[in-house]
Parts: sequence; C-alpha cells; structure tokens
Amino acid sequence: CATVRSGVEMGRTEDSPRQSIALGAHKTKSKEFYDIVRHIGESKNKSDEDAIMRREVMMLRTVLTGPKLEKNKLKEYLIRLMYVEMLGHDAAFGYIHAVKAT
Repeated sequence: CATVRSGVEMGRTEDSPRQSIALGAHKTKSKEFYDIVRHIGESKNKSDEDAIMRREVMMLRTVLTGPKLEKNKLKEYLIRLMYVEMLGHDAAFGYIHAVKAT
C-alpha cells in the first residue's frame, strides 16, 4: 500500500496558482471591506443597504480628498469604489483617482 505525501514532505513548498491568487487577494483588501460586504449581504431590505452605502461613499470621499495615499490603500479604495458603483450608487467623484492611478 503506497502512502500519499504532501508537497512539503516531497520538498515542494510553492503554493498552487489558486492558493497564491487567493492569498494575494486577501493581502489587498482590509477587514473593513469584508465587513461592508458582509453587512450588505446581511441587510434585510434596500433601505438598510442604502444606508451602508451612503456611509461608505462619505468615508471614501473624505479619504480620497486627503493629501497623499499609499499605493496599496489607494488600490483598496478604488476596489471599494467599484463595489459602490456595482451596487448602483454614484461614485463619479472617484473616477479621477482611478485615472491618476494608471
């Protein structure tokens, strides 16, 4: 009966592409982003979702008008802006920040 060994036991330490993508994605988003997504998923009606999105938009406006953002923070805020747009709320104020980031 042959035994099955893991990749580490066989001397391989690299992650699979799927694992590395998942790990990389987790590094770019904060706990706050995951909390917002979770709260929206748990919201009971459209007005609850709208209230969450209004708070998110106000926070993003404030943060993006700041003087200097780290590149990784800007990336997260742009992802959050896309999420706001995908849910049908206005995020036009952030378009210029997306253009500047390219």
